[in-house]
Amino acid sequence: MGKGLGRYLAYRILLLFPLLFGVSVLTFLLVRLGDSSPAVMVAGPTATEAQIRDIEADMGLDRSVPVQYWTWLTDALRGDLGTSWMSNRPVTEELWEKLPITLELIGFGILGAILFGVLVGVASAVRQRGVVDQVLRIITLAGVSIPLFWGALLMITLFFTVLGWAPAPLGRVDRGMAMPPHLTGMLVLDSVLSGYLATAVSALAHLALPVLTITLITGATIAKQARAAMVETLGSPAVRYARACGMSERGVVWLAFRNAVPDLIGYFGITFSLALGGAAITELIFSWGGLGQLGLEAITNADFAVVQGFILVMGVLTALIYLVADLLVAAIDPRVKLQ
Repeated sequence: MGKGLGRYLAYRILLLFPLLFGVSVLTFLLVRLGDSSPAVMVAGPTATEAQIRDIEADMGLDRSVPVQYWTWLTDALRGDLGTSWMSNRPVTEELWEKLPITLELIGFGILGAILFGVLVGVASAVRQRGVVDQVLRIITLAGVSIPLFWGALLMITLFFTVLGWAPAPLGRVDRGMAMPPHLTGMLVLDSVLSGYLATAVSALAHLALPVLTITLITGATIAKQARAAMVETLGSPAVRYARACGMSERGVVWLAFRNAVPDLIGYFGITFSLALGGAAITELIFSWGGLGQLGLEAITNADFAVVQGFILVMGVLTALIYLVADLLVAAIDPRVKLQ
């Protein structure tokens, strides 16, 4: 690692601390803006005011907001995010259990979206104003215009209800399948590593529809960005000079793509974080049972400890995604390290 990249890495890591501090403050305050009180939810509809006050005292809700925040923050730094009143389990344990499930879904989806988006965007840019460009731009516009939840419902209607090609959107695997030992929490990977090939095939079949939804809808936005970046680089002086020197068209396209990669990597980071945030809708529709669905259920049930942990984990993951994207761009483009 060069000195320039090392300094840039140190600078970006230092920026994480105020960012994560701001995320923690917003996380703590946002869940307290509503009218629902966790003490009321825990006590039940028949509880008296005295019983509710006792529960609030046990949960520390009778203290001032700054004291509550400091207590929560110091516990969070030790890995203690509280206990869910719904499941009576540690929040950290629940989040750690659900996180690989979501990362498996988003990982496959974003990988497909990047491949689809880059191929479509590059093809559209190379064939500017041609028939291929017009068709691909219509497809891209359709993908950008369709909300994620509607796209998921369309996929279920077409491939499950009408054609019968996909399994029912009810979880990650068919009922009755032997489950592999818990190694990573990612069902496909655990099944392959443990030799549960039938379970791996079933898990891949259940992944198909949600991954296809993320691939097409998220990939459409990547395709638009990839086309714009390629059009810009294809018109750059470096590419015009390469053409004037007699470089083949394939070489010109490859040169333009390499010059567009830094911009695309930054956009990949944004897309990944947006897909992570939208995972809750996808998981709810497909009954996936991951981190997003856990967060939605916690919000519905006013399970404040889980909601706080969910928002905090999402904020940390988003910050890390942007950090990795920035470091990749810095490693590729030396101009970033000099700024």
